[in-house]
Amino acid sequence: MGLKIYNTLTRNKDYFKPIHEGNVGMYVCGPTVYGPPHVGHARSYIVFDLLYRYFLYNGYKVKYVQNITDVGHLVGDADEGDDKIQKKAILEKLDPVAVAYKYENMYFDCMAKLNVLKPTISCRATGHIIEIIDAVKTLKIDYEDFIGYTFSDNPKIWLENIHKIFPDTYTYSKLKKDDKRANLVLDLYKKLVQAYFKLEKAEAAV
Repeated sequence: MGLKIYNTLTRNKDYFKPIHEGNVGMYVCGPTVYGPPHVGHARSYIVFDLLYRYFLYNGYKVKYVQNITDVGHLVGDADEGDDKIQKKAILEKLDPVAVAYKYENMYFDCMAKLNVLKPTISCRATGHIIEIIDAVKTLKIDYEDFIGYTFSDNPKIWLENIHKIFPDTYTYSKLKKDDKRANLVLDLYKKLVQAYFKLEKAEAAV
């Protein structure tokens, strides 16, 4: 009997089948390193550690990637305010890089005490800024498609317009235009589109 795992696309427990036979790719969002790890970190990474160990035990070759957010996580998780690490650096009178390294090491020390295995690859956000910019560029959003919508507060209008640009939106999110969760998608795409146009504007000014 194989592993059955919850599939967020089908909304069912499906049998696990790797895309490439014998190989598994795991990507898990890592911590934002601006403070000591807490019980929420422990719960999350123990769960993924069990999954990682299961795959290894069953002979899979596993590439387990976990990011370290060491820049760009704003206070309140909104697209405004101060960077959490920068704010902590002011409080502790340290360089932001020193703060990030301090709490990154603390995180891994705590995970080791819980016997949580380290990921295959642990990558810091600051080491991949170029790739992040390139990923935003691949969106190739036409500004004309968003005129009048970019700053609209009507989630129905946003979702209708987004569906034209990103046809898979409903496929993966399972959201309907009248879904209450549409506001979450609204906020996400606002950030995405605004970031894209800010990048275009910055490049044009160079």
